[in-house]
Amino acid sequence: MTDAIARVGGIPLVLLINDEEWTTRSIESILKPEGYAVLRAFTGKQGLELASRIRPDLLLIDFRLPDITGIDLCARLRELPTIRPSTPILIFTSGALRRQDELDGFRAGAWGMLAPPFNPEELVARLGPLVAAKRDADAALETSFVDPLTGFYNIQGLMRRVAEVAADTSRSGRPLTCVVLGPRGAAADAVGASEVDEPVTREIARDLSTVLVSATRASDSIGRIGRSDFVIVAPGTDRSGAEKLAERLLQRADAGLRTADAAFELTAGFYSVASDEPVAVVPEEILRRATLALRMAQSPEGIERIRSFQTN
Repeated sequence: MTDAIARVGGIPLVLLINDEEWTTRSIESILKPEGYAVLRAFTGKQGLELASRIRPDLLLIDFRLPDITGIDLCARLRELPTIRPSTPILIFTSGALRRQDELDGFRAGAWGMLAPPFNPEELVARLGPLVAAKRDADAALETSFVDPLTGFYNIQGLMRRVAEVAADTSRSGRPLTCVVLGPRGAAADAVGASEVDEPVTREIARDLSTVLVSATRASDSIGRIGRSDFVIVAPGTDRSGAEKLAERLLQRADAGLRTADAAFELTAGFYSVASDEPVAVVPEEILRRATLALRMAQSPEGIERIRSFQTN
């Protein structure tokens, strides 16, 4: 295993999309002895299906596939939630490329072009730093406070923000509300069944981002937790205001979500801390109670789209 990869740790996973047996075997014979795990796909369709279910450290795709060009495939791969901007994609070709093809490849999201015959030492030396940089970026995301799909807080960032807001609530005696949104019934099952970390599609995430920002105040904090739940923490909002906020969020979501799946219907749960509540507010408990209210709204037997958590 190369020094660059060894410093990051773990076995790097390569997704190789190519229908030529000789080229595939040649690349595998170079990479496997260097510690890479190689998954193969023979068409663009197979490659997209595999890439949507795993998180490869590197993709190598042929310039010409039976069902799609490598450039078009690269652009479609870049739309998948599992393929982050830090994931290197290289296109290889059996012949010389035109300058326009190279430019189109870069514009589609490719990091470079390769042409056989492959020099083993050169190929390994070239790929090692790319994979190491990608995995280093993944590690940074895992310890950051931002959800890479939406740009909102992730669970770590949200917990930190809730703790700050809760502390201010305890000092000032102001109310505090937490609203959690998530899909109902079959849509929730479909989203949660995926093994991919970001089952909410980029299209839905984009539309929800617009909805949530437009329906909240600058002082509110927005986050994404778990696989498909979105959280709004609203300081200074009491129980009455919480219900209005939830209604506004669902109304705008109904109007703004441009998804082909008509079954994707959002529901909401909320929990409000009263201004005169005497005990200190625990951030974990705020999120837990709002999420429990959401689960009641998500229940197949549920009639109401908005549920509140009742302490008594």
